[in-house]
Amino acid sequence: MSGETGVVWFLRASEQKLGAVRLVTVDGRISHSSAAELGQFLARQNGHGLRGVVVDLSGVDYINGAGFGEFEKPAARLSGANTGLFLCGLRPAVQAAFDL
Repeated sequence: MSGETGVVWFLRASEQKLGAVRLVTVDGRISHSSAAELGQFLARQNGHGLRGVVVDLSGVDYINGAGFGEFEKPAARLSGANTGLFLCGLRPAVQAAFDL
């Protein structure tokens, strides 16, 4: 998606199963325009047979409140299946947003 300023706001997500863990790799920016896409991707992650879902955010350079909200439902659903949702690879700007 391209805004009026010419800045491209994209989001890409991929997944791979590594034994009892699913690794989800996210690249791009998580904002109002892409948060729903992330939510749909995370909604497909079920906890059946998994010990955890790890979301690698090292390719994410921006996240806003809409993006934060997309982690809540999957975390609760996975927790009910005794599966953890773990975030890793937060860049300093993204870490600062989570810290706030």
